[in-house]
Amino acid sequence: PLTVKKCDSVQCFHSMTACWVQFGVIFTFVLSWQVNSRTTYVLGDLHGDLYFALANLHHLHLIDQDGHWSGGRNILIQMGDLVDRGDDSRFVLDLFQQLRSEAEAAGGKVYNMMGNHEHLTMAEMLVYASPADVRTFGTEDNRRQAFSASGEYGKMIRSFSPALVMNNSVFVHAGISPEWAGKGVSGITAAVKHAIDTQQWEDAAVNEMGPLWNRAVIFAAQRGQCSVVQQSLNLLSSVEKVPVERMIVGHTIQEEGDVIFYCDGKLIAIDVAISRWCGGGRIGSIYLEMDKDNKITVKTTATSADIPEPIVERIHKSVCTRILSKDNLHSVNESGNCPLGLRADVAQALEELAQQQAARIEAIQQQRIEAMSKQPGMSEASILSMKRGAAARKKQVTMQIKMQLAIQKSRVRKVQTRALERIKNETQEDQPRVDSHPKFVEEEQVGADPQGGVAQGGGGEVGQEQQQEAVQSTQEAKTQGATQATKQQQQILHKTDAGTQGAWPTPKHLLLMVAVAVFLMFLGTRCRKRMRGKSNL
Repeated sequence: PLTVKKCDSVQCFHSMTACWVQFGVIFTFVLSWQVNSRTTYVLGDLHGDLYFALANLHHLHLIDQDGHWSGGRNILIQMGDLVDRGDDSRFVLDLFQQLRSEAEAAGGKVYNMMGNHEHLTMAEMLVYASPADVRTFGTEDNRRQAFSASGEYGKMIRSFSPALVMNNSVFVHAGISPEWAGKGVSGITAAVKHAIDTQQWEDAAVNEMGPLWNRAVIFAAQRGQCSVVQQSLNLLSSVEKVPVERMIVGHTIQEEGDVIFYCDGKLIAIDVAISRWCGGGRIGSIYLEMDKDNKITVKTTATSADIPEPIVERIHKSVCTRILSKDNLHSVNESGNCPLGLRADVAQALEELAQQQAARIEAIQQQRIEAMSKQPGMSEASILSMKRGAAARKKQVTMQIKMQLAIQKSRVRKVQTRALERIKNETQEDQPRVDSHPKFVEEEQVGADPQGGVAQGGGGEVGQEQQQEAVQSTQEAKTQGATQATKQQQQILHKTDAGTQGAWPTPKHLLLMVAVAVFLMFLGTRCRKRMRGKSNL
C-alpha cells in the first residue's frame, strides 16, 4: 500500500529554508534587471526657453501635466547652457532644481552638465543675458549677486558636472580633446572647479580649448577626421577603466535641426536649437537603452514631432505659477505674471538682445584698448593699430549679429504663427492632430555666435581666423562629413498616460513578472511535496 512519511521539524525547516533561498534569488534577479533596464534620456541646450524645455520633457514622458517628475527610475542628462539668450533662465533653473529633487525621491536621477554659458554667467559676463532675463532678478547687480559663489543660483550651477561617464558614453557640453581626455573625468572636473573657485576665467580649463567651449573635436568629425575623437575615447577608456565608446555633446547647433551621428556614432551632436532664442523652437533628444545582449543602443526622438500646445501651455502655467509663488520673482513682463510662453514676442526680444550685445562688446573693447594704452612702452602707432583692429572687429561682429538676427526672427515668427493658429483652432485639449510641428532648416551657428572669443578675450569678439575656420568647417561638413553623419531617427511613440515611457511596469516587465509567477507556482508545488515527505511503496 501507498504510505506517506511526514517530515520532522528539522526536515521542514530545511525545506522551507531552501524554498525561501530560491525565491530570494529569483526576486533579486528581477529587481536587478529592473534597475539595469532604466532608460537614460539626453536633452540639449535650453537657453532660457521654459516653454520648449517643458515641451521636450513632456514629449519624453518625464513630466506630468502639472510639470512634476513622472520618469520614475529613469535618468535625464541635460547637456548644459540652461541660461542666457532666452528670457526664462531663472524659471528653467528652478524647474530643474525641482526635477532633481523629485527624480531622486522616485529612484531616478537628473544630471545637469556645465556649459559655456554657465561659465559666462559665473564670470559676470552678461553679453548674452537678455534684458527680460535681467528683469527677473530686478537689476544687473542683483543678477550678478544671485550667480556669485554665495548666491542661490551661483551655488546651483557650480554643482553642475563638466564631464560625466555613464553607459559606455562620455557626456560633455562642447567636446573633450585628447589633451584633456588623458586627465579623465576627475581631472577635468578638478581643473574646471579650480578655475571657477579661483576666478581664473581665462584658465585653460575654461577657455576656447577646454571642455566647455572646445569645437575642435566636432569640427574634425564634420570633416571626416575621426582619429581625434577616437584618440579621446581611447584615452578616456584607459583612465576611467571602462570602455568609452562614444562622446555626446551639445553646444554646436546642427544645421538641419536634427541629432547627428558622426564617425559611425562615436560622436553624437544633439544641439537641435530647442530654444526659440537660438532660432529653433524644436523637439529633439536622444535616449540610451541596454539591449538583450547588454549592449547600449542610442536612439533619437523625432525633431518633427507634434507638440500638444494646449497641454504644454497648461504645464507652462502650472510650473511658472509655482515658481513665482516660491521665489517672489520680478516677472519678465513686470506685472507679476508668468512668462508669455508661445505668445512671447521672441523676435522683438532677439532684436533687443542683439543691440545690447553690440553695445557690451564695444564697451569691453574700449576698456581693453584703454588698459593696453596705459602699459609702458606702447607707442601711438601701436595704439592706433589696436583701435583700427577694434573698429574692424566691431563691424564684423555687428554684421554677424544682424545676419543671425534676421534668420532667427524669420524662423521664430513662422513657429509662433503656426503654433498660435493651432491653439486658436483647438476645440479640446486631446483632439487628434494631423499636422506636425514645423521644422525649418537651421544654418550652422558655430563661429557666428561669438563664443570662443568671449572665453579667451573676455569681450565676445570673433577673430578673422576663427570665423574663417568656422565657415570652412561648415562647408567641408556638407561635403566630406555627410558620409560620416548618419541620421538614425526613431520616434518615441506617445502613450495615453504621460509618464509611462520606460516606467515600471512596462510590457516587457509584465512578461517577466508572468514568467516568474509561473516559476514560483512550480516552486511552491515542489516545496509542498517536500513538506509532506517522500512517497514510499
